[in-house]
Amino acid sequence: MKKIYYICILIMLVVVLAACDDEITLNGHYQASATNYSIDMDFDAPSKLVTLENDGKKMTSQYKIELDQLILDHRPTYQIVKIGDEQYELYKITDEGVSPKMAYTLSKK
Repeated sequence: MKKIYYICILIMLVVVLAACDDEITLNGHYQASATNYSIDMDFDAPSKLVTLENDGKKMTSQYKIELDQLILDHRPTYQIVKIGDEQYELYKITDEGVSPKMAYTLSKK
């Protein structure tokens, strides 16, 4: 009986790990919007560059995605959650953890 229990636990663990292995690819033009704020983001997947445009000022940064975290060079780290087809939620990660107050909806333009 214990063997069956452990086998079931192992199968569930493999399924969870396989589900976590989904790679998020952001490519093209997106708009990250919060309540009173939005940033245009242009992801260039092959070269791993993102250009952020805010009030006409452009900033280009390197980026990489580790699991579900978007890490911008010299920028904050964001957790990415896929909520639909080409739609994501970005949550800023602070020292206290994921901040729901600093959430953006990222939509393909």
